[in-house]
Amino acid sequence: MTDIIRVEKAFGDFALEPCPFCGSEEVVYAEYTHGEETRWKVVCCGCMASIDPGFCRNKTGLRTRWNTRNGKPPKEKWNAMVRDGE
Repeated sequence: MTDIIRVEKAFGDFALEPCPFCGSEEVVYAEYTHGEETRWKVVCCGCMASIDPGFCRNKTGLRTRWNTRNGKPPKEKWNAMVRDGE
């Protein structure tokens, strides 16, 4: 079982891109217990999308994973796809 230890807003050197799914800028880091150690994950407060590889012991590697996207979909394109039934 995992327990959230703390939640931190993303800013400065640890800034995160908005959520690729809902566009929310309310994206946070969450530190949690994993056995006897702690791990980090990123969670969107808008739609609860997250990235949790299960092995990130610091925010740096996680920030890179969240912010690196292959052709990140703009919110407008996503909304158009949903509206058009794609």
